[in-house]
Amino acid sequence: MATSGSDPSTQQLDRKAANWRVWDTDLVPSRRRFTHYREGACETFLSMSPERGQSDEFAARLEHLPLPNGAVNFVDSVPHVIVRNTADVARMTDDVYHLNFQISGRSVYSIRNHDIGIAPRSCLLFKSTIPFRKVMDPERRNTLLSLVIPATRLADVVPLNDIGDYALLSNTTHGNLLQSSLGILASRLHTAMPTEIAALSAAAVNILSAALSSMKTGEQVLEHQRQPSHSLYPLMVSYIREHLKSRELTPNSVAQAFHLSRRYVDAVFARASGLTASKFILQERLTNAQLDLTNAFSDHLTILDIALRWGFEDVSTFHRTFRAHFGDTPGSLRSSKSV
Repeated sequence: MATSGSDPSTQQLDRKAANWRVWDTDLVPSRRRFTHYREGACETFLSMSPERGQSDEFAARLEHLPLPNGAVNFVDSVPHVIVRNTADVARMTDDVYHLNFQISGRSVYSIRNHDIGIAPRSCLLFKSTIPFRKVMDPERRNTLLSLVIPATRLADVVPLNDIGDYALLSNTTHGNLLQSSLGILASRLHTAMPTEIAALSAAAVNILSAALSSMKTGEQVLEHQRQPSHSLYPLMVSYIREHLKSRELTPNSVAQAFHLSRRYVDAVFARASGLTASKFILQERLTNAQLDLTNAFSDHLTILDIALRWGFEDVSTFHRTFRAHFGDTPGSLRSSKSV
């Protein structure tokens, strides 16, 4: 690993903590920011192929501290997509596990044809030897704490075959205790000396070991086994509702925001709601327009105002669609409301 002095953009987090490595995109020209982040991510986390998000200005900060038995990493970034493909896996030389603690933001990991929804305080354990795809909520900054744990350390507690490739441990045995332990570590990360960080990390790994050892051999108790395959759905619904008033909102724009195909987006909505993304967007717009038509606080708005407000291109399209959905016209609904 290069020393911090070899790159002027790589600085120590604290002069007393000489082993800290920091990659901060604010310290490099804008044209190099994503490359700088990708290089730091591959060095501190694991070999992977990140894809930048929609924002023109990429921003991220990576921090890495080697520990006597593993490492602790911290990342704060704008939304983007992370892909770890088979070529990335082939470049791995160490057999380790990553224990990720979500501090802020939401994301979805796609591993072995499972979609795993990650919310703040989620604790996800996964092997470094598996491919995955991570899609971050495009509307929220993503902050993450990650412990790197040698597989041999966990093998001393429970057979690795019993752990599997990954596990969402937040709601399993000792899950609350593990969340609290990692939360304390996250809160002390930027003020504590490396010796304290090492002690807090060791405590978290001990709690993780207790959670894993509590599993009976062959028993399927891992949280991901109970996760629906459409964990992307709530993220997409949130995105749609935040952009509902924009006429630029379409199923294709949703697919682009999440770096997915239109077909995949429709599949997510079909599994979760029985609707296509297009029908869901239309239903949301019509429901909000109906509320405006019956709300006294919207009396100052014309029917055209309401139609344009909720993303319809013209009043005739709004009138026709509204009547087909509700069996009544916007004008009739407005005139029939209680005075």
